[in-house]
Amino acid sequence: MLKLIDITKTYEVGDIKVEALKGINLEFRKHEFVSILGPSGCGKTTMLNIIGGLDRYTSGDLIVNGISTKEFKDRDWDTYRNHSIGFVFQSYNLIAHQTVLENVELALTLSGVSKKERKQRAIDALTQVGLKDKLHAKPNQLSGGQMQRVAIARALVNDPEIILADEPTGALDTESSVQVMEILKNISKNKLIIMVTHNPELANKYSTRIVKLLDGKLVSDSKPYKSRAKKEQNKSKPKAIKRMSFFTAMFLSLKNLLTKKARTLLVAFAGSIGIIGIALVLAISNGFSTYVNKMQQETLSSYPVQLTNASYDMASLMKIFLNDKSESDKHDNDKVYTKDELTDMLSKFNTSSSKSDLKSFKQYIETDGKEELDKYTSAVQYVYNAPINAYYNSSSNGLISANATTVFADIISSYPLTHPLDTQDKQTRYYLLNYMFGSGSSYYSNEFWSEMLDNQSLLQSQYELVGEGSRWATEYNEIMIVIDENNEISDYTLYGLGLLNQSDLENLLDNYINNRDSEPVGATFEYNDLLNMEYKIIPESDFYEKQADGTYFDIRSLRNSANTDEIARYKTKIQDLYDNNSVTIKVAGLIKAREDASNDSIKTVIAYNSKLTKYMIDLNNNRQIIQDILQAETTDLTALGMLGYADLSSPDGIYLYPVDFESKNKISDFITNYNNIQIANGNEDKVITYSDTIGVMMSSISTIISAITYVLIAFVGVSLVVSSIMIGIITYISVIERTKEIGILRSIGASKKDIKRVFTAESFIIGLSSGVFGIVISLLLILPINIVLKHFTGLINIATLPVLGAIILIAISILLTLIAGLFPAQIAAKKDPVIALREN
Repeated sequence: MLKLIDITKTYEVGDIKVEALKGINLEFRKHEFVSILGPSGCGKTTMLNIIGGLDRYTSGDLIVNGISTKEFKDRDWDTYRNHSIGFVFQSYNLIAHQTVLENVELALTLSGVSKKERKQRAIDALTQVGLKDKLHAKPNQLSGGQMQRVAIARALVNDPEIILADEPTGALDTESSVQVMEILKNISKNKLIIMVTHNPELANKYSTRIVKLLDGKLVSDSKPYKSRAKKEQNKSKPKAIKRMSFFTAMFLSLKNLLTKKARTLLVAFAGSIGIIGIALVLAISNGFSTYVNKMQQETLSSYPVQLTNASYDMASLMKIFLNDKSESDKHDNDKVYTKDELTDMLSKFNTSSSKSDLKSFKQYIETDGKEELDKYTSAVQYVYNAPINAYYNSSSNGLISANATTVFADIISSYPLTHPLDTQDKQTRYYLLNYMFGSGSSYYSNEFWSEMLDNQSLLQSQYELVGEGSRWATEYNEIMIVIDENNEISDYTLYGLGLLNQSDLENLLDNYINNRDSEPVGATFEYNDLLNMEYKIIPESDFYEKQADGTYFDIRSLRNSANTDEIARYKTKIQDLYDNNSVTIKVAGLIKAREDASNDSIKTVIAYNSKLTKYMIDLNNNRQIIQDILQAETTDLTALGMLGYADLSSPDGIYLYPVDFESKNKISDFITNYNNIQIANGNEDKVITYSDTIGVMMSSISTIISAITYVLIAFVGVSLVVSSIMIGIITYISVIERTKEIGILRSIGASKKDIKRVFTAESFIIGLSSGVFGIVISLLLILPINIVLKHFTGLINIATLPVLGAIILIAISILLTLIAGLFPAQIAAKKDPVIALREN
């Protein structure tokens, strides 16, 4: 069954060649106990290693069951060792971090035997050598004789045809030696046992055949054997065994790592430092990005994409302000030249302005483009020249305009008529007030009333109702009052809304002009006081009267006249309009911004819905004065605009509120696509132009955060790379420490790839441990970090590590350690098993 034909083995040590075997011809019976004797260095162990497939012969041939091994590849030798050979070594060669049962099972694991079967076969083998009661003991808990019996059980478990024993009793006492020899003798009844020994007494007593070697040559054979020649030699190779599974490799490596718990924990912690750094940067960056994204969405509800019927090329205008000269503007410094800033600016205002046909665009977004635009917008708001002229009839103040600007302007403008400005100081203070709140302000603008978005869910995400009985305004004749987070409304606004006495305001302004201190107002209001309030709105055109010369006179211009008759006329007219030509509206509810809302869409104290805008436009457009102009042969467009006329199909502005920041870009694409359609159809006059200053600003913030994040990650990533290199070094140290284990695994049939897989698995475990360790520590550190950030910024739970980010970081940790462990694993795979087995 086993035949050596002219086997030679030559070792090269530098330039020197050493012949360990010199033409050995030897054939073995299927069942016999052969002892190989000879002095040290005669080639006994070399021949045993060649028979076992651990070492390669230089020339000749090794025939196994009629199969020549000349053409054997590494995988064939691995299969041969696993199926046909069982090794018993002088130093036992048990894997210290595995139990007795696991040591014996290992060969079966490489053979692909199922877990249940290999466990039972291992128990049977250990029972055969008398160690059934030591299944779960570690090798260091056994005596020398017991460890050798474990080695014999491991050699037997795979039912090999040949048992190779290298000085099996060399490290044992006499009693243990006898026990081991008795076991081997009993096994030889069914198998071929080849034993190398220095003990001729044991060889003579237990062997059936003694072969002696001297200087690499066969010198005697007590019972030579030569098989009959066969007609045809078997040329087939043994079937390849299954390779070690990654799970088995993981198990072996994990067992080894657990024997060095302290070092493993330190390595995992060291490897996690880079992960911790990146995770914390990512957590803070993600938190701020999430915050910015949320702020963007809510800010964009306040700063939408704005399209107006007249726009300017802001980029060109900015070049003037930034003093950006073109090549044609440059000149020699030989004279003093005029710098044409004013000329250029006025010129740019003319050339950079453009008109946008919002009527056509409105029609498009309500028909063909509606489905697409609805994906990207939370609301679409149409802006019209439709002033809200609201008045409030106060029992203490009489009829007043519900607009603080108007109230202040009226009081300040009439002040010199009743109070002398007899000092320079009084005049200075009065002129300052007049500039801020009087003639210097815009009388007709109502900065305290604005239209709400037509998106109830967005509004409710930004605001909460305050007070029992408060509800959202849903009809044209309902409005909302907005209070701040402290349930306060400024006194400036309260005077304008008629909630504070006008005489108190007059006294307040008088005290300022006369340099006297004023007491705080300190007024409070019940919710019901505000909820029961009513205002009346007068259509814009009702304030105008047509003159004999065809012009239109605004009755409001008489409000501050020095003529008492004209003032009386003004008051009578306004009262008549209030009583007979107005629309009554009431307060439906009070709202304030939610605590978790980073921004809000309503910037005024009074808010109404688009139904009121449309209602007032229809009402105003149907006034006789408007109808007369529309029916005239030559329509006076200037007069129409002045009288508050508006065409619902042709807005003065369109505000597109994006769902999120990404949608803002989609809206830009939508407008670009619309423009392309118009150009393709030859309608260049319908092209829309707009400037998105807020979008650029918010995009810059996101870009800055991303840039800072990438820079910080790059810096922290250096530590991650360094820790990975360190793990590679630790893996290499592990290779050195486990050299003997490599030899053991190779002796029972493990391939080079199996060995590589073992150390790759070790790198994987360390990488996984480092990654998980890093994420856990990061999550713990995020708690105090959030406390610190809240203290300094007021932001709650800003640092949050995304789940996907954590998973990716763990994957990166594993990948880097696998890469770092490739070189040590490759070194382990290339180790000579014979040399590896000699390691202590």
